[in-house]
Amino acid sequence: MAAPFSFGVIARNDFYTNRSHEMKLLSGNFRSGINTILISPRRWGKSSLVWNTAKRIMRKDKKIRFCFIDLFNVRTEHEFYEAYARELIKASDSKWEDRVRSVRKFFTRLIPQINLPVDPQNDICLRFEWKNISQSPDEILDLAENISRTKKIRMVVCMDEFQNLTFFKDPIGFQKKLRSHWQKHQLTTYCLYGSKRQMMSALFESSSMPFYKFGDVIFLSKIERNHWIDYIMNRFSSTGKSITAVLAARIAETMEDHPYFVQQLAQETWQQCPKKCESGHIDEALESLLNKLSILYQRETDHLSNGQVNFLRAVCDGVTRFSTREVLEKYQIGTSAASVKIKRALEQKEVIDTFDQEVRFTDPLYKCWFFKYMMGA
Repeated sequence: MAAPFSFGVIARNDFYTNRSHEMKLLSGNFRSGINTILISPRRWGKSSLVWNTAKRIMRKDKKIRFCFIDLFNVRTEHEFYEAYARELIKASDSKWEDRVRSVRKFFTRLIPQINLPVDPQNDICLRFEWKNISQSPDEILDLAENISRTKKIRMVVCMDEFQNLTFFKDPIGFQKKLRSHWQKHQLTTYCLYGSKRQMMSALFESSSMPFYKFGDVIFLSKIERNHWIDYIMNRFSSTGKSITAVLAARIAETMEDHPYFVQQLAQETWQQCPKKCESGHIDEALESLLNKLSILYQRETDHLSNGQVNFLRAVCDGVTRFSTREVLEKYQIGTSAASVKIKRALEQKEVIDTFDQEVRFTDPLYKCWFFKYMMGA
C-alpha cells in the first residue's frame, strides 16, 4: 500500500494541502510579471507551493513556461552559469534535438561544449570556458529574456536555495551583476526562495544589498490547524483507516503545525495503527521517531555550549524575555549581552528561529527530544 503522507520531497497532487491564499498571491504575481521572494523557516513547503502554483498556471496558459533551478550544490559563479543555462534550455524545449538547436541559436559569442546524452530522455550538458563567461556573461544572464522574446512566451525562473550565492568568491559583486541584468527584463519573472531564512532576509530586506526591493516579499506562514485536521483524516480514509478530528489535531499540535513534521508524524502514526487510530498509536509513533533520530539529536546537542543548552531550556519553559535578571540567574545564561549572543548563535545554527516575535525550535521533533532527555520531561 502506498504511503498516504509525504515529507522530504515536493508535495504533489493529493499530498499537497491548502496554501490557497499563498497560491493566489503567487499566481497573481507570476501572471503580472512581478518578481517574488519567498521567505520562511526551512521545511515549511516553499518548493511545494511554487511547484503546485506553476502546475496550475501551466494547465491554463501554455504561453507561460516555468524553469526550476536548484542551487543546493552550486557554490561557484562558474557552476551557476552552467546550471542556469542548462535549465533554461531544458525548460524552453522538450526534445534534446530542439535544445541543441536553441543552444546554437542563443549563444553566438559564448560557444559552449555540448555533451549529448546516451539516453534521449536525459538532459544535454553544457560546459563553458570560465575565461570567456567571466569576461562577458551577458548571453547567459539575458538568456531567459531572449528565449521569451524569440519564442513569444513568458518565462518564470524559480530559483531554490538562492542564499547559496553568498558562498561565491565575490557574492556582492555577483549579485550586482545579476540585478543589473534581471531588473531590465520585461518578459521574464523571477521567484527566489531558500531554506536559510536569516540569510534570505538579509539578502532582500537590507537596503545595502543589491537585491533590496527587487520584488514582492512574501513571508510564508504555517498551515492552519483546521486544514491539517481535514487533510490527515482524508489521507487516513483514503487507505481504509480512520482517525478522529481530535487525534488528527493532536498530531498537528505536537508538531506545531510544521508541514514537514506533521506529515512525518502522521505517516508514522498511520504505520502504527491497524485500522482505527487510537491515542496510544500517536505515542508509539512519536517514540519511534525520537528513537530513530536520537543519535542525530544527541550529536547536535553535543556541539552546543552550556550557555546554549541552558538557553534552549528556557525556550522549552516558554520564556519570552531572556535578558531579565531572574531568567539569566535561573538558567545560568550569564549577562544580558551573553543572552543576545547565544540567541544569535543558535539562530545561525538554525536550532531556533524567531517568528512573530516568538522564539521557537526550528525542529519540533528536536524540541520533543530535548524535553525528554535534557529536561527530564
